[in-house]
Amino acid sequence: MRNVLVTGATGDIGYSIAKHFKDKGYNVFVTGRNKEKLSKIQQDFDLSFCCDLTKSNEIDNLVKSIRDVDILINNAGEYLWAPIEKVSRVNVEELTKINFIAPYLLTSALIPNMKKNHFGRIINIGSISGAVGEANATLYSATKSALIGMTKSLALEVAENNITVNI
Repeated sequence: MRNVLVTGATGDIGYSIAKHFKDKGYNVFVTGRNKEKLSKIQQDFDLSFCCDLTKSNEIDNLVKSIRDVDILINNAGEYLWAPIEKVSRVNVEELTKINFIAPYLLTSALIPNMKKNHFGRIINIGSISGAVGEANATLYSATKSALIGMTKSLALEVAENNITVNI
């Protein structure tokens, strides 16, 4: 039985992805940072973790709890629509953490076990904005573009270990 981790499962897309895997018979672990929303969905899945992926210590705690992940769905993310001069330094840090750094850290922490098992699937939820840009969403587009670059490079890096990486 394969273990799946879906981040951002308290949102509509994340919940739908997690439910799909659960309906197919997988063990599904979900994360969300909103305790109230997570409490409403946790009974649908095998394990749930209230986790703010903008905080590296919470990522570390999550990884310690579930080392054996076969399929990682990096879904958690945030969108910001604002002209660049209206974007604060805090916005830059938060969006970069949730849209790029968290997927990078989770992936790097879970890859060793995937390599050991000679199997893994990593799916990063991207955006067309990361490929073509979007006016008034410069920061969002930049973080999703970084995720696209990471995905392409990592796919080449781990292919020989029967690990696929897609966006």
